[in-house]
Amino acid sequence: MSDIVRRKIAVYDGQLVDPFTVTHLDGVFRIETIAHALCLDNRYGGHTSDVNGNPLAYSTAEHCLNVERVVSMRVSQWVDTITGTQPLKVMRLRREALFHDAPEAYLRDVLAPIKADELMLLYRDIEDRLNVEMRLWVGVPVDEHPFVKAIDVEIRGTEARQLFRVIHPQWESKLAPVIPGIQCGTMSPIEAKIAWLAKFWELFPNFKE
Repeated sequence: MSDIVRRKIAVYDGQLVDPFTVTHLDGVFRIETIAHALCLDNRYGGHTSDVNGNPLAYSTAEHCLNVERVVSMRVSQWVDTITGTQPLKVMRLRREALFHDAPEAYLRDVLAPIKADELMLLYRDIEDRLNVEMRLWVGVPVDEHPFVKAIDVEIRGTEARQLFRVIHPQWESKLAPVIPGIQCGTMSPIEAKIAWLAKFWELFPNFKE
């Protein structure tokens, strides 16, 4: 096997993708491929369970849907208190929320403490570059909005309390309270894929691959 082929990964649509070099101009990215991989990418290293300790999948696709839902709820409350809304900014935030973990379709979810280690610098560089290319491709700003990032961090408290039968006190002390109206671990992979795709086309109705 050549080094060029060895660097590539086989994806859902039949392509071989090189995550080290792919760009938004290559015509490689596919929406359904992203949704398919995200719905099978388990968060928290697969250590999630129901209250009885039985395996409970929680995919990156479902996580992104939940982040988008919270962003939408918070923005709606914010807009109601302001004279003269900014619909383009609202749509930008919702789009970014749904798409914020899209690179994991090609790189997979890596547990935060591992990703943060200095030995993972190369991985983070690859992830950052791929994130920029995918954002350019889909048309969202390349710089992560602090509002979306804050909700992505806050929602961990909701996810942990709903997806872990036991939470270590040292971790629980760092978690935000549960966000009302958000339920985690409710979707099968196919349900998460269908829901993610439906939300994508709701938010990006004019997007063309």
